[in-house]
Amino acid sequence: MTSSPKSHWEWLEETEALFTRLEAEPGWTQMRSTKTDHQTKYLFSRAVTENGPIIHFALFLHEKDGKLRGLCQFGEDANSFMKGSVHGGAIATMHDTTTGVLAMNMGTKKMYTGYLNTTFLRPIRVRSTVLMEAVIDKVDGNKTFLKGYLKSPDEKTVYSECTALYVNADKAAGSNM
Repeated sequence: MTSSPKSHWEWLEETEALFTRLEAEPGWTQMRSTKTDHQTKYLFSRAVTENGPIIHFALFLHEKDGKLRGLCQFGEDANSFMKGSVHGGAIATMHDTTTGVLAMNMGTKKMYTGYLNTTFLRPIRVRSTVLMEAVIDKVDGNKTFLKGYLKSPDEKTVYSECTALYVNADKAAGSNM
């Protein structure tokens, strides 16, 4: 399918449908959306090229359950060396984004990534719709451990998964943040 450059600035129909589904689920609050939010230029996940956003996404938080769900659609400029497949760095960026937003909204606002271990299970096609999930695994003092998943919208295919550690910057030993 050939698409015009303008279409790269817009969500796919499947992405719109997933957004509508997530928005309708009870208990979830929309946190961020590249479709409606003011563009924050200093965030890598908000990078834009002449072809449009590298990553379109929206995030929803379920504060009571300590979970985050969202959607993303990788643009043409997220290509890997295997043209048509998303670059691993773009995938890891979305794992860092989902786990980081969850950690900072369920704990303290000042946290930093201690580690992010990503396992790539299947390639993700550029310009396809992806369901994202993040959950808190445990909290141990100033450390928050999380798990994250990028899946097909029907949840039958897991493209990648991650484990992450976020550290409270206010309590970190030797922190100057």
